[in-house]
Amino acid sequence: DDSAAWHIDLPSLIPIVTNACGGLLVSQVTYHAGPVKKGFAIVFGILVTSTAQSLMGTSELPGGFWISLPLVVAALILYSSTPLKKPAKSIANDKTK
Repeated sequence: DDSAAWHIDLPSLIPIVTNACGGLLVSQVTYHAGPVKKGFAIVFGILVTSTAQSLMGTSELPGGFWISLPLVVAALILYSSTPLKKPAKSIANDKTK
């Protein structure tokens, strides 16, 4: 049986291998940095890519981009300026005794 799936040449393997390596890299970033930092990195990457494409004339930025840009910047500033506080230890919740 001559199936088209078995006729894979080297150039068609390049995107498969790079996507697999990218998936492994993302899983390591999520494991070590946490999902919140990964989310901020993805948003920042989208902003940089969109801005670079616009400056190079490859594509025009949609109106939603300009609406979301200040919201994302504000969220990044708020998140980075307010550190997480650990909850106070309660005697009622302490079951080590």
